[in-house]
Amino acid sequence: MEAQSVRAMKRVNPERGEVWFPEDQRSQWFRERYDQASAQIVEFFGSSFFSLTGKAVADVGCGDGIIDLGVFRRAAPSRLVGFDRRPTDPLLLSRIAAEEGHPGQLPAGLEFRTSSAEELDAEDESFDFVFSWSAFHHLENPRGAIREIKRILRPEGALMIQVYPLFSSPHGSLLEHWYPEGFAQLMRGEEEISATVLSNPGEDPAWARHLLESHRKLNRLNLDDLGLMLTEGGFRVVRLQVIGEDAPIPPEVAGRPLSQLGIGGVKLLAVRG
Repeated sequence: MEAQSVRAMKRVNPERGEVWFPEDQRSQWFRERYDQASAQIVEFFGSSFFSLTGKAVADVGCGDGIIDLGVFRRAAPSRLVGFDRRPTDPLLLSRIAAEEGHPGQLPAGLEFRTSSAEELDAEDESFDFVFSWSAFHHLENPRGAIREIKRILRPEGALMIQVYPLFSSPHGSLLEHWYPEGFAQLMRGEEEISATVLSNPGEDPAWARHLLESHRKLNRLNLDDLGLMLTEGGFRVVRLQVIGEDAPIPPEVAGRPLSQLGIGGVKLLAVRG
């Protein structure tokens, strides 16, 4: 999952809308995605007896592509296609990898396509495996994304989804910099949240506005919602790993389902039902 410290490192180029990092902080971001996240993806599939080696793999919500590069070099699929609504820059990815001490030339089987999660630029049943890492809570239409994933997934294939943080968990607002105690999204109105963030944006107002906009667009997904969507979309969950939280429960949220308050995120594996 994205650590709090790493999310706080991100910055936004206000002219181009790009997310970037100061040079002295980028290495940690790269390692957490290239090494740690990619290892978790490969291990999660592998420990369920699904090997990505030699297979066609897709990533829905690939972002900067660092995780995809890590997965490709770790698991050696025949091809890996990263999909995202914003273009992924292969040249930038290549340069960053080289600067971090890895081969700069991207593998021939790694490519990136710009498309929404609800309309993936791929043929029917063209992938053996699909994964999505920390993207589903940002999707405008997760049901539509699940239908599309089923469309491009081969009948014997599998889907891995990781989501962190879930909306009702302590830091589900994505605004822990301003609300370190947590649960702001459940206790405060949107106008109050906006006023707090915009009145104290810190050293990078563009990044504060970006985080606030991301917060506003969260789909408020919880684990039961996700499970129901997968069932309705023709999937059967075969493995579930809950990312728990340890946080004080304030009186203002008492009475809400404890499963929502205490589950920070999830990793799951699903097959076509």
